[in-house]
Amino acid sequence: MKSAKSIISRIFWGLFFLAAATLIALQTFGVINITLDIGVIFLIVVLTAVAIGCLTKLFWFGVFLPAAGIVVLLSKAEVLPTLTGEQTGMTFAIAALVAVAFHILFHSRKTPEFTSESDATIESSFSGTTKHFTQDPFESASIECSFGSVKAHFNKAKAKKSATINVDCSFGSVELYIPKNWRLKKELEKSFASIDEKNQPSPTDTSPEVTLTGDCSFGSVSITYV
Repeated sequence: MKSAKSIISRIFWGLFFLAAATLIALQTFGVINITLDIGVIFLIVVLTAVAIGCLTKLFWFGVFLPAAGIVVLLSKAEVLPTLTGEQTGMTFAIAALVAVAFHILFHSRKTPEFTSESDATIESSFSGTTKHFTQDPFESASIECSFGSVKAHFNKAKAKKSATINVDCSFGSVELYIPKNWRLKKELEKSFASIDEKNQPSPTDTSPEVTLTGDCSFGSVSITYV
């Protein structure tokens, strides 16, 4: 079951990119007239999305460097005063120094929360995380990954009749190592993402059924049967 945080995040980003698409469409067909090229608008939208995503994770380099890029783009489009080559470089240098300062002052390190022996949650943002599941019985796991990577090993987990693995991946990669004898039921939704499988499973009639749920956008999920 998706968390309220995940649902709110999906709604926000869906509306954000829908608004961006609407803005570009209105500009393209002359309904509105913004003194910016479509390419510049697109880049500003992407940089804004990156900055907002990084802000929610308190990754300050990902906030201030895209902001500096937006300033440079607006300068080249003559919306802001034109910057010289030296000023452009100094703009990024200032952004990097401010990011360092914010990182020191407001750095927050999240520790994965494990709700019980049979239910585990992994959160990874702008970092790589590896987790070996050893629950007996294994009932469920939740993996949230954004702008990072997760390696989740389930070969030592003891699933009984059924279990659920929920993956919420955006702008990241998740690697799942699944026992060959599990019957994996894939219900993972994807958008602008890839889902790959390696090796072949060999379930039996008595194998537990494990359901893979969640969604992956602008990322990848790989399933390796071990």
